[in-house]
Amino acid sequence: MSLPTPPEAPQKPAQKQEIPGNVYLYDKNDTSPIPLTYDVIDFGKPQGAASPLVGWAAGAFFAVGGLWNFFNLNGEGTIFAGILLCAIGGLLIAAGFFMNGYSIIANANGFRSGTANSGEVTEWPVDRGYFTVKVRVGANKTARMAMNNATLTITRPDNLPLSVQQVTFTGSNTAELKQRCEVQADRIWNWAVAKGYII
Repeated sequence: MSLPTPPEAPQKPAQKQEIPGNVYLYDKNDTSPIPLTYDVIDFGKPQGAASPLVGWAAGAFFAVGGLWNFFNLNGEGTIFAGILLCAIGGLLIAAGFFMNGYSIIANANGFRSGTANSGEVTEWPVDRGYFTVKVRVGANKTARMAMNNATLTITRPDNLPLSVQQVTFTGSNTAELKQRCEVQADRIWNWAVAKGYII
């Protein structure tokens, strides 16, 4: 006698924006409202940020070169070259740790930019007018097409701008870039207002 097969459990849709700690992983290509179930927006690393693996790999390369100089060159290597290569390798490995942590998050306190160990908090602006889009027109005359960009910029209380590089759009049509960035600025602003972070 065979037992009936149990019905399959309904598949829960993948939630790519959810990680432990009630954090929304920001996606600049998403135009839907940010769910109010999240208390924090993690913007991640800025575009073009170097991976710590770059520093670690380059450091390991130099360190191995230094050790090779000591042990396998049968007296043809110099002590100075070995020490120099090992020192450069050590510095690059240490630099890899500093490349790892820079990011921006938004929460009830405002925008925190920096590394895991240190950072600066920019409070939420009191008015939407301080939450702007800065358009930069590319001026490369040798390129076939100028690469313009639009970036979300927050004016801090000391009148210095905080550019949220993770909310940057690049292309040739400045009007379209500005419009796409404004949509993202509205998403973030409306989320903060609905959460009660901005009064």
